[in-house]
Amino acid sequence: MSDDNLVSIKVLDRSYGVKCPADEEAQLQEAARYLEKQTNLVRQSGTITSIDRVLAVTALNLTHELLLLKKQ
Repeated sequence: MSDDNLVSIKVLDRSYGVKCPADEEAQLQEAARYLEKQTNLVRQSGTITSIDRVLAVTALNLTHELLLLKKQ
């Protein structure tokens, strides 16, 4: 039997159920809050309105941030 929980996260006013080990739920919730914050920043820029584009631009921004951190 798996120790995974179904955790509900919300991004751009949509809820998603994500399986996650019980001991990692707090980290998943923290990641979801960070993603929500970043998607809202992109959305509030006013230049991008499509949810798909907001998510794509946010993913590129976060990937860029991650790669910069990995280089340090």
